[in-house]
Amino acid sequence: MIVEAETAAEPPAQVLQIPKLSPEQLRAALLSDDANVRLVALTLTVQPDANIDGCVAAITSCVERGRDNLDIAEIAAVALANVRVDAEKPAAVDCLLTIVTPANSMDARMWAAHGIAKHGPIPEAAWPHIAPLLFDEGEYARKAALMAIMPHAVHGAGHIARTVASVDPGSWTTESLVALALSAGKSTDNKQRVENFLVRSLNGQPIFPTMIAGYAAMTHLNPKSSGPVALAKIAASEDDVTAMAAIDAIARLGTLGSSAIPGLVGVLVRTDNAEREDAICKALIRTEIRAADVPLPRVLQRIANAEPFAVVAHSSLLCLHAKAFATTASVVAARHAKSGEDLQDALSDVHFVLTGTKLDPVPPHPAAKP
Repeated sequence: MIVEAETAAEPPAQVLQIPKLSPEQLRAALLSDDANVRLVALTLTVQPDANIDGCVAAITSCVERGRDNLDIAEIAAVALANVRVDAEKPAAVDCLLTIVTPANSMDARMWAAHGIAKHGPIPEAAWPHIAPLLFDEGEYARKAALMAIMPHAVHGAGHIARTVASVDPGSWTTESLVALALSAGKSTDNKQRVENFLVRSLNGQPIFPTMIAGYAAMTHLNPKSSGPVALAKIAASEDDVTAMAAIDAIARLGTLGSSAIPGLVGVLVRTDNAEREDAICKALIRTEIRAADVPLPRVLQRIANAEPFAVVAHSSLLCLHAKAFATTASVVAARHAKSGEDLQDALSDVHFVLTGTKLDPVPPHPAAKP
């Protein structure tokens, strides 16, 4: 006789309850003699609904007592960046100045730079630690530094200029030269001085990364410059790293890079490199390509036949001008019918943008890619 074992019902999943402490309770925990209690309390300060009013001194104490734990500096930087009480912001910046130094992790330094910039003009003492981040090997760190610097570039013009001048032009980055260009502000004389410096320094430098950085900076100095057009020519490079850097530079220019659109379209029509197609489509969206300038025959051809990554990239151009391209929904539907589940989901969303109607799932085509 076969006896069927009863399957015990699994207990319901336990939902982690994160305690919500009052500012007074939070301060007390941050000042605890127990390092673990302090760490837990510090973690609570970065919860979305945390009330850290009046906690800056306690957070600073927590940082000072936990210098041997790099995680503490990073968590504290996040919390201090979100201080809301104006009277506490100077004390928050004072603590962030100790976190933005090279002694801490890059993540902690980026958050510290963000917090310092968010709370007002970047202090003189912070510039020697923030400006060099524009040359960091990590792209994310460079971009974070530029975002922090942008609102205060004019104020920090001297620091930015000295930092750029101290680095060999062959190691200049797009972020560093854009910061330099922005530091000129609206002054025609300052812009001319920066432009003259760049023209002298860029002569004979490699296309990647220096000339790409220079063309981006020149465009910020003079939106009517030939910088975007030059970048679009570089985007056609056979070297993927060089091409992708140029495309990224155009995308980050936004509408300032609109004169690059014809060149980018030409590259898009000629390439079957899905990664490059994706980057170009994103750049065309950022530069606000007009419906009339979208290479529709090529876009529809790639949606019909390309690998999924490229299909999604080209579909984004249809979505940008959904009304103008509503009649292309049949091409989207045809590709949907012969695609795998993941691509079906994406194309159903595209169809909805074009027509207001989603496509029903269909069994994946035997030859379909994911």
